[in-house]
Amino acid sequence: DSFDLVVIGGDYGQGKRAGMYGSFLLACWNEDLECFQTACKVGTGFSDEQFAKIKQDIDEFLITKPAKSVKIKDNMP
Repeated sequence: DSFDLVVIGGDYGQGKRAGMYGSFLLACWNEDLECFQTACKVGTGFSDEQFAKIKQDIDEFLITKPAKSVKIKDNMP
């Protein structure tokens, strides 16, 4: 199976990833609830160059709190 997921959040990295994101929170659209629901976090499979490029591409879209159409479970790791 495959899923269409979108980045709805991220954690800042530490160590060699300081100053960029270390992982991303992904979500899928739930048509029944009409909201994005978190699905997983991902932080592997990217090179340092890819993390730097992603940060450059998405920093302009940063918001300080989730939109009402985003549902986040409190116990996400």
